[in-house]
Amino acid sequence: MEKLLFITLFSFTYLTAYSQSTTPDDVARSGSIYSSLGLGIPADIFSPYSIGMGLTGVSNFDQLSASISNPAHWGLGGYTVGSLSVGLNSYRAADNFGTATSTEFIIENFQVVLPIQKGRFGASIAFTPVTRTGYRVFRQGEIQPDPDRNPVQFGTDYIGTGGVSRFEGGFGYRVNDNLALGYAASIYISTLQRDVTTFFSSTRFQTLSFDETISGSGFGQRAGIFSRFQNNLREDDEITLGATVNLPVNISSNRSAKSVRNVDNQQQIVDVEGGSGIFGDGTIEIPLEFNLGITYNPSRRYGISAEYLYQNWNDAQYSFNPAQEQYYTNRNRIGIGAQYHAYENERSSGFFGNLRYSSGLSYDTGHLKIDEVSVETLMFSTGVGVLSPRGASSVDLSFQLGLRGTKSNDLVQETIWGFKLSLNLAELMFIRQRFQ
Repeated sequence: MEKLLFITLFSFTYLTAYSQSTTPDDVARSGSIYSSLGLGIPADIFSPYSIGMGLTGVSNFDQLSASISNPAHWGLGGYTVGSLSVGLNSYRAADNFGTATSTEFIIENFQVVLPIQKGRFGASIAFTPVTRTGYRVFRQGEIQPDPDRNPVQFGTDYIGTGGVSRFEGGFGYRVNDNLALGYAASIYISTLQRDVTTFFSSTRFQTLSFDETISGSGFGQRAGIFSRFQNNLREDDEITLGATVNLPVNISSNRSAKSVRNVDNQQQIVDVEGGSGIFGDGTIEIPLEFNLGITYNPSRRYGISAEYLYQNWNDAQYSFNPAQEQYYTNRNRIGIGAQYHAYENERSSGFFGNLRYSSGLSYDTGHLKIDEVSVETLMFSTGVGVLSPRGASSVDLSFQLGLRGTKSNDLVQETIWGFKLSLNLAELMFIRQRFQ
């Protein structure tokens, strides 16, 4: 009976842990509540140069900053550059019954770009997240194990972490002064972890706990194109265009669970076995993505950028829970941003003369549609880039304020505050030759 009860509860909690009925304890406690569905929240990658605008930077390029958004940029650089970006997000989640706050620390990306032939051909290696899962949810319910006795109340605590990440290597090539192309291949790794603990109101039942893991790997590819044109509307102005495509990625995964059980009066970690469809092999598919951008620089001091990102989530797969898969909907994200480069002004001096100011606004339709309601996000971003007065390195700081979701239809609305820090190092690994 204990084994049957365990399997029943496992199936029950797995199917209901992500439902959208809300109580004060249903809101996220450590991240976005919406990351509890399927693969988690898509983790857009932002190049340090454009992160203050809230844009990926597909059409933005800077010689002294690594660009993760467009492989075509890797063929344009003349310096060895590397970047490490981290972030801290704070969420205030609210529904029709209560509120909760949480914070999460995230690694945005790590990248090194090497100019094999300066200004012509370059290579990049990088690590970036693709989706993120980070949440804590508490649910209550009851079971009727014995028809002759009162129902047993129980509470289940869910803690989810992990997501899908990729290790990537690729190259970029400058065809001519106006055109560059790039390609990257990557290994996608899924590590979705969920810790579940169930407490009972009756001493007849022991506390049940298990750790669930969905792990697997797959092969991914993306390509990019970048072009620029000068002296268009005025002397010394520049228009740059960029586009990338990420092909769908099929990740062969396995779902397993382990639990601490009493075996021969000793606490041991054992594999949990369940009925058909609960454990075993399954498929995760990351959908097709297009990212387009255009930037206009009237002069070296100013720049205006616009981007459009599309992800075909209608074709995404999450075979471990077909019910959650039905929430997926195609995602569209548009954004616009501007920059002012104070260091390009000859009259600027001192600390503030070494800064790059950025700001931007984006609207995201989201990849989830629950009860015919899309989980949309409106995000404002601003930031500064601090250039080293003695070298080519820089630090980029950015701040985000956004609103995600809605309280209608018993859903959750999240107010998001974010802070991102990018450290950019140029020519760190070697000293340039004096007469190069």
